[in-house]
Amino acid sequence: MTSNGSSQRLWARSHGLRAVLAVCFPIFFYAAAAIVGFFLIKIGLRGLGLGGRASMTVSVFCLLSGAAVLWGLLPRPVRFHEPGPLITPRAHPRLFRLLEDVSATMKVKMPDEVYLMPGVNAYVAQIGGLFGIGGRRVLVLGMPLLAVINISELRALVAHELGHYAGGETRLAGIIYQTRAAMARTTEKLLGGGIFFAYLPFEAMFQGYLAITGSISRQQELFADRWAVQLAGTEAQGSLLRHVELGQAAFSTYLQKEVAPLSVLRLAPANYFEGYRSYVGSPEYSHLLPVWESQSRERKRDRSDSHPPMAERILFAESLDLPPVAIDDAGARSLLNKSEDVELYFSRDLRPAGFRAVGWDRVGDAWEEMYRGLADRLQARIPELCVANVPAVLSDPELRERIAETTQPSLIGDRSPGRLPELERAVIQGLTAYLGCLLGTRGWRFRTAPGHPIRLERDGETLDLAVLLEEVASEEHGTKELVDALTRAGLDQNARWEVAEAERGEAHIRRRALVLSVKGGVAEITGLLSAVVWPRCCALCCGPPDHTFRIGFLDKHTNNGVRLDISVCEAHKVKGHRALELQMFDPETSRATLRLANLDYARLIEQVNS
Repeated sequence: MTSNGSSQRLWARSHGLRAVLAVCFPIFFYAAAAIVGFFLIKIGLRGLGLGGRASMTVSVFCLLSGAAVLWGLLPRPVRFHEPGPLITPRAHPRLFRLLEDVSATMKVKMPDEVYLMPGVNAYVAQIGGLFGIGGRRVLVLGMPLLAVINISELRALVAHELGHYAGGETRLAGIIYQTRAAMARTTEKLLGGGIFFAYLPFEAMFQGYLAITGSISRQQELFADRWAVQLAGTEAQGSLLRHVELGQAAFSTYLQKEVAPLSVLRLAPANYFEGYRSYVGSPEYSHLLPVWESQSRERKRDRSDSHPPMAERILFAESLDLPPVAIDDAGARSLLNKSEDVELYFSRDLRPAGFRAVGWDRVGDAWEEMYRGLADRLQARIPELCVANVPAVLSDPELRERIAETTQPSLIGDRSPGRLPELERAVIQGLTAYLGCLLGTRGWRFRTAPGHPIRLERDGETLDLAVLLEEVASEEHGTKELVDALTRAGLDQNARWEVAEAERGEAHIRRRALVLSVKGGVAEITGLLSAVVWPRCCALCCGPPDHTFRIGFLDKHTNNGVRLDISVCEAHKVKGHRALELQMFDPETSRATLRLANLDYARLIEQVNS
């Protein structure tokens, strides 16, 4: 869409036509489904008068199927679960002044309620009412976004979200949501009942509706984007889109690499968002940004997608002929009163029960404690390891495997193409831990920050062991530079890590994060599903992982849903559903029992999670 009047009218006509289809389609669907439901009930009632066991069986089947179809058509109330704290103008006047200014400029009614949430996103919703009509307006803002975006980007974010109200889309969204849910329930009942003569056309209707409403949703996003550019400018909108799209990968990587390792010591950050801000300004973030952008471009698109690709939205913003808007680069979090207290509130909520809070200035000490445990395991499992033979380890394939799999058990059984570079990183990490702990006995201390490498410091001196080891491994430098650096730091060539006898025994014990049981050749694993690391090989044959297969489960006892992504090879790319079967799932604890088709894969899971 451009600012050209005829183009806008053409866009509006196209959007209006799709919106009419989105509203009329449900009428046809409900009518057709009601006819099928009543038809099945009518057949069932007639069959009851015929007598005979077969006739009675068919009649009961038709009556139950017809009733199930009609029951599936009834709209269900949508329960709104507060995603985080409700914030008010009294508590955060500066933020609400921005919201009021944007809504007044757009001539859109202010949201009735504003919430904060811990996700890298934002959204609006119409809560209550019927089919999106009536109810109250809700705006939800993600704290990780507020932690890193500036005020201009926040203005673009709010203008985009309120733009959905300006287009009346939240009312249409209510109709679309209820219709999609009814279609899903109806097709599920027809398929489950084996009524294929009705299932096939209804499934085609469902897929068609998903495509139509997906197209509408993508156009609505561009309509809302225009408001964002108009009120905040092209630059702010472009950088905001990157923060939202790439920020989801960035926040996930930050949690995985910077936060998750602390859980070994039952520690969690005192302030998750302070760490994320540091991560966004780090060398690792800059290094991974092109990778995430490439993944975003290459992600497979579907006609039912609700949002256009990020690149398309940025091009759209740049195509608009709108006056530039000055950038306010002050942090958006500055609009929150006592923003650090708000971040600490969310951090307490994110911190698992029983975990202690640790400040980012003390995380180096936590890594030192974790590395001492790794040094124990390395020395106990590789008794010959000492400073003198570290260079030899870097060139010995067998020793490298042992160090890598001790450092990172997920490499056990890994058949993925990316195993080699990951093995190299694990070797460097293991040797960094080993040598670093030895240097710790000479007064050196581990220091790090999110997205920055772990370094050692003593009396103002800094030693980057990982860089030295990488240079030797890649043959950029000979071993002399490494030996000289370690000698200057106080390590002699015969130094080795002292492991107490108790720790030596502990180092050989596998700490199983889950339990494997095998009965009659059938394998089951039980453990915390959220903590399971899946082997990087085919779940059905342990071959190379060529594809990712998403399996959806429904616990038969609790009706709780679970989704898992597993790896499969080319030969099993459409058979991934056979790999696992959910036996039990507790959503409160994430504890689950899974039955596995391949015993070797089950044993690999146990090893990888030990």
